[in-house]
Amino acid sequence: MTNTNWQGYSGESTMSYLTQMAALAVQNFLSAATGIAVAFALIRGFARRSAQGIGNFWVDLTRSTLYILLPLSLILAVIFMGQGVIQNFDTYKDVSTLESLTYSQPKLDAGGLPLKDAKGNAVTETLTTHTQSLPMGPVASQKRSRCWAPTAVVFSMPIPRIPSKTRHL
Repeated sequence: MTNTNWQGYSGESTMSYLTQMAALAVQNFLSAATGIAVAFALIRGFARRSAQGIGNFWVDLTRSTLYILLPLSLILAVIFMGQGVIQNFDTYKDVSTLESLTYSQPKLDAGGLPLKDAKGNAVTETLTTHTQSLPMGPVASQKRSRCWAPTAVVFSMPIPRIPSKTRHL
């Protein structure tokens, strides 16, 4: 059995803040709670060799969510906010940088496709930017999922984004 969650999803660029908080957070909680409930059943199975049953999965799932994960989540979110992790519903902020960034990107035609030279190589243009986009949003309340589901993808780290160019890490 594995503890599977949202590894292939690209956070704030795919879904709204409300969707992430209401829907995906539930999945992250249930994924961790399922793992805890299975661990409880395994421990009970070893401890109660002669018993008829090993307990109720739904009771374990509910108790691990309400008594372990929710309080831990609230405490961690407050700690994260106290340490400076953002918790807001703002859109991305474009800020001026101290140094300019020069980069090259393919030139595009009217249809949005890269232009090619006679040899078939992409024609590039050199651009310079003095701004950077910083992600905003409910990061502190969503990052706490990483504590019990390390593969959960919630928010990206503040990565400098180059305008009109998408970078994937």
